[in-house]
Amino acid sequence: MTRSFTRPLSAFVFASLMLAVGGCDTQSSAPSQGSEAARPQVEDRTGKHGAYRIDRSRAGTMISSEAVQAPDGSSAALSSLTGKPVLLNLWATWCAPCIVELPTLEALAKAKGDAAHIILLSQDLGDAAVPTQFLAERAISAPQNWHDPENAVGLAIGGQLPTTILYDAQGREVLRVIGALDWAGEEAVPLLAEAGFST
Repeated sequence: MTRSFTRPLSAFVFASLMLAVGGCDTQSSAPSQGSEAARPQVEDRTGKHGAYRIDRSRAGTMISSEAVQAPDGSSAALSSLTGKPVLLNLWATWCAPCIVELPTLEALAKAKGDAAHIILLSQDLGDAAVPTQFLAERAISAPQNWHDPENAVGLAIGGQLPTTILYDAQGREVLRVIGALDWAGEEAVPLLAEAGFST
């Protein structure tokens, strides 16, 4: 009787110890659900406008301080945009996916009004009149029209066009989307929320 009781008791103690050790290991290595660490650094997705990539690998990087041309024609740094979230869209008149995305950025800018900075940063070399006229012909007027005539920001940031970077109100990168996205659609809502854009 003693022998049959001892064996299950020792097996129970051994199993309890293994669970305790395994439980500590699981808790220390697995991120909690919903935490920053639980989010993948890079995700490939397909949406209304085709394939795109969400990249969070540069989260925390501050917005560019490179001098570019502000809407009023003056030289300014994007880092001057603080106090509210920023959506920075790098685009060009010769980029077909960029053109597809423009109306959705127009709709988003109208919906957000003064609650956020919605910036179109043209990567067209040279005169700002080219992208300005291009936008006017397509009735794109709600987003702020900035120009990067020497691709200073584009070269610093890297990536392909279109690339859209979401910054929080302190100017820290939250994520970037590489490829065309419907910014006025449901697929953009959780991404905008991550950067503090009001719903």
